[in-house]
Amino acid sequence: MDWLNVGLGAAAILYALYTAVLRQRSPGSFGKLDRMKETWGETAGHVVHFISYTLIPFGFGAIALYAGINGRSIF
Repeated sequence: MDWLNVGLGAAAILYALYTAVLRQRSPGSFGKLDRMKETWGETAGHVVHFISYTLIPFGFGAIALYAGINGRSIF
């Protein structure tokens, strides 16, 4: 088991969950979200922000966690 990858993966997943919950409870707290909505429009801005700050960190965290549990390193 590679503890560095497990920790990094868990941290990335927690960050993704934090941004997902915060987006639902307090959507006005994201300064970059407002700029993305101005640039790409309401729906596309939300989609780009969701992909960038929730989906990608969650996917990276899942890959790092899986690799770490199986004793592999992503570095």
